[in-house]
Amino acid sequence: MTSGLGSRTDCKNGVRHMPRAIAKTATYGAMHFTVAVIVAFLVTRSWVAALSVGVLEPFVQTFFYNIHEHLWSRSNGERAPAPSLAHC
Repeated sequence: MTSGLGSRTDCKNGVRHMPRAIAKTATYGAMHFTVAVIVAFLVTRSWVAALSVGVLEPFVQTFFYNIHEHLWSRSNGERAPAPSLAHC
């Protein structure tokens, strides 16, 4: 087993390759940005506004996602789990 972002990680239930996970995250981010810009442009007909929304929306979404997770875990009487990079 080796460590690092570009390395292979051997898991108990199989092998997970970090480069694939990084590529998946990058392509999802690009898709999310593209969809946000297209929808904002269709609504505003302004590329400046559309690009502004495309850049700002992921940051706002991430902030509110964390609030949502916190409130959701409290509704069950649980504490929110600590973030972890380990998937094994």
